[in-house]
Amino acid sequence: MARLKISSVNRDTGKSKRIVTFELKSGEVKASWASEDAEMFHADELETIITAKGSFKPQDGKKYFDALQLAYAQSSNIIVENL
Repeated sequence: MARLKISSVNRDTGKSKRIVTFELKSGEVKASWASEDAEMFHADELETIITAKGSFKPQDGKKYFDALQLAYAQSSNIIVENL
């Protein structure tokens, strides 16, 4: 089982706030949203991850999970952490 926590960073304060935690278990990706607001504002953004390797959806399992890390690796306001 692998887990990723995705947080947004307030550029003024530097503080991060969890948006969602993704869990990869038996090839399936499940999301645990921090709040209904987080889901409402970020679900569409995280529904499809597009990288140079292609586009991936949660039903793509490990490929989607790996794409999350790749897509946000250089972001200044989104942090992806392995748990």
